[in-house]
Amino acid sequence: MRFISYVVPALLVGSLVVSGQDQKEDVADQMVASVVVVSFHSPTKPECKAIAATVAKVQAKQSDKPVLFVQADVSGPAQKRQATMLLNALGIHRVWRAHKNTVGKFVVVNLDEGEVVGTFDAKTKAEAVLKVIEDCFKKDVEEEEIEEEDGDDDGCGCGCGEDDDG
Repeated sequence: MRFISYVVPALLVGSLVVSGQDQKEDVADQMVASVVVVSFHSPTKPECKAIAATVAKVQAKQSDKPVLFVQADVSGPAQKRQATMLLNALGIHRVWRAHKNTVGKFVVVNLDEGEVVGTFDAKTKAEAVLKVIEDCFKKDVEEEEIEEEDGDDDGCGCGCGEDDDG
């Protein structure tokens, strides 16, 4: 009997610790980008080196946010095919169509809206790009708050649509 009274609580505590670690790993595994920064790049162009430095600064400041950074190499036919497939796979094929002949620029795409929210070049400061990205997240939070308000007309908090009295 004493064995059971010591072992069972230890097993329960152990399973809580393990499941807590699993949850942290699951969250990281399930992170989905809501913003994509796409650089239109050609290694031989000097303006591409300049935008790479700006994008690197932005990426360093956004490392904890669901922002995906990709590079669309437009330097030749084979590279363009790869870039086409990449942006199609991300569901932003319209961005590719609009910018496939662009070099030395990058765009910020709000995936929730499916639209380009900013187009930048080598002269752009990282702060301007960060503001556009932050605005995407603010808009998402505002939309979630509106949805929550709309779902609860009666004020009871459960979203059932009935009065508190039943």
